[in-house]
Amino acid sequence: MALLSPAKRMLSVADFGAIGDGVADDTAALQMAFDRVSANGGTFIDIPPGTYKVTSTLNITFTQDSAAHVGIISHGAILQSGITDGSPLLQVVSNAVVRFFLIEGLQIKGNGQEGHGLVMRAANQAVFLYNCCLRDVFIEGCGGDGCLIEGNIFESQIDNSFFRQNQNGLSMGNSTSGGVLSAIHLYGCVFGQNRETGCQMINDATDAGFHGCYFLENGTWGANCPNGFTLMSNCGFENNWMSAGSFGAGNAGVAFQNFGNMIACSATSRHYQTHLVTGYVTSIFSMTGCFRSGVEEAGTMHLSKLSGTPGGKASIISCNGERDYRDGFQTRATEIASIP
Repeated sequence: MALLSPAKRMLSVADFGAIGDGVADDTAALQMAFDRVSANGGTFIDIPPGTYKVTSTLNITFTQDSAAHVGIISHGAILQSGITDGSPLLQVVSNAVVRFFLIEGLQIKGNGQEGHGLVMRAANQAVFLYNCCLRDVFIEGCGGDGCLIEGNIFESQIDNSFFRQNQNGLSMGNSTSGGVLSAIHLYGCVFGQNRETGCQMINDATDAGFHGCYFLENGTWGANCPNGFTLMSNCGFENNWMSAGSFGAGNAGVAFQNFGNMIACSATSRHYQTHLVTGYVTSIFSMTGCFRSGVEEAGTMHLSKLSGTPGGKASIISCNGERDYRDGFQTRATEIASIP
């Protein structure tokens, strides 16, 4: 079968009657367009610049296996939430095996009364979303998480995206129905001013790598990884724990349990963030070339606060900042060329 030409594979939401003036309700037109993303081999949907009012959840649902390059292309377009019942604004669900789904350049603007801004889900072991990508996506002001990624989603990327002023900026996790999230990489993303956590791993997920990301002024943790994380490299954590109200009530930029690996990460604070990282180590944790810098009341901010099981070990190499150890963990930590 001959491949469709690019012109036939790109449709505009304007072709379905979307106006984008911020006043007209564009929900029905957008849904008709989004139905084409997964239908008959799929297509790319273009959203021209404008503000598109959305009053109920938009759904993209895959029911057939697909390896076609499909998704949403948008630069200068805003999906403006008019949802008031706690439901998500945009939901992408795979009930099949789907590769190469893309959302590029889209902005989602919440009103605080919807649920999550964007949900991507492959709920169980028989369905997949992989080799997918969110690129240049901006999600702000949602009543729930900016973005929830859950289930059998793997070998995928989130690039140059911004999650601001949501409940949590981004939540990534395994599905309670058996889907396992893995091999997710984030590049140059920003998680800022979210009411709770900038980014969190949930439902025992661990396999995510953060590269050149920045976490700032979130209500609690910049990043919370309660079962561990694969890698954080060249990431910055600034002025998190804004909800604490005092330096004494604050905590670290990053929290983890079990294991982790940090390379060239930094912490900066003038308010309530007390450490770069705090963790309970049950296997191996390593830090290389990390440092902290505090000013004003945060001038006593330390680098790390670690404890763990008798089998847990830490390696701290060429780092700058005081290390705090609890429960005798210092005897299981190896420090090389690190200074207070």
